[in-house]
Amino acid sequence: MSLPARITIEIILALVARGPADDADVAAVAVADARADAARALRQPRVTAELRAGVAPGGLVRLPGTDLWVAGSPGLDDLAVQGRYGAEVAVDQTVLDFGQTSARIAAADHARAAARHDRDAARRARERDAGDAFYRWAAAAAVAAVAHDDAEAAREVRWQVRHRIDKGVLAPADGDAAEAEHLRAQLAARRADADAAAARAALEVLVGALPADAVPVVAAPPAPPATATVDPARAAAVARLDAARAELDAAARARRPTVGVTAGLGVRGVDDHLLPSWQVGVALRVPIFDRGTDAARAEAEARTRQLSARVRQLDELRAATARATAAAASTAEERAVLAAELVAHAERAAARAEADAGRRGDPADPLIRAHSDLRRARLEQTLAAIDLAAATFRAAH
Repeated sequence: MSLPARITIEIILALVARGPADDADVAAVAVADARADAARALRQPRVTAELRAGVAPGGLVRLPGTDLWVAGSPGLDDLAVQGRYGAEVAVDQTVLDFGQTSARIAAADHARAAARHDRDAARRARERDAGDAFYRWAAAAAVAAVAHDDAEAAREVRWQVRHRIDKGVLAPADGDAAEAEHLRAQLAARRADADAAAARAALEVLVGALPADAVPVVAAPPAPPATATVDPARAAAVARLDAARAELDAAARARRPTVGVTAGLGVRGVDDHLLPSWQVGVALRVPIFDRGTDAARAEAEARTRQLSARVRQLDELRAATARATAAAASTAEERAVLAAELVAHAERAAARAEADAGRRGDPADPLIRAHSDLRRARLEQTLAAIDLAAATFRAAH
């Protein structure tokens, strides 16, 4: 992705969406999908094929009064060894388990929903972190720009003072104040540059390298999608709670009996005799003792309580965050209004100073002070606009 020099919040969000973390979230959803499919597979018949071979004592024994021969030993003292082998295809199908499979499927479906909400929550968190970093960079860059303007103005004043000293209009001692102001302005500019560089580096950690000449451009943040009104982190917690409740239901039903049918078709061999074989049956399984079932139920109960508390915690956090965001937006709006009034006042003062321009080169010159005040007022207006855009962005994320 080729990036322009003017970086907007839309570009930042696009960079977040293409990162490797998003691929990991998509893979996590695929894992949950596979588990949900595996849970549904419990309703499908189980087909197995078996090949067996071995040796056993005995031989072919005729059943008394019949023409049937079976593999066996006529007595315990028969030491003959007989080769036995066979092949069979068997089908097993559970036809009644009193809701155990349904509960497991419901748990897997809720877990899949939680994974999808986790993906959305993680993506939104990355967008929120990157957006906050972008607005911090924009504010730091604005401060640095004004600091450089101040340094340039101080350099100009120092030059004018030196020029007047060289002409004999001012005494050499009169240059001390201009020199000190120039040094202070240079230090402030270097410090502002360092802050802006650190803010940019923090943003690049989240979105990757930006062009060397990149500059932040702040406008109104994009309108959030309709789904932004849903908190995916809370939705994920609720889905996990539903999954835990379904798992608890499945654990409670694990003590119930199950009914299944089985059918098999194959051949059996004894020595050099090969006979067809088939069977059809019904099995009733009644659990009597399984310590693991009790442990699974206890775990599901504890997890249900844990996730219920987590949902309540997220509700409280969301309410507190909404209040803080609304307060920040309100404060930014008030600052924007006051800053606009301050800019208007500073512009009028600068215009009067231009009209009444007096001595040049004096750091206390009203015109110089008026221009400095105007830069400060415009910086306050810019910072208020950045904070308002940041608050609006956070409200949507």
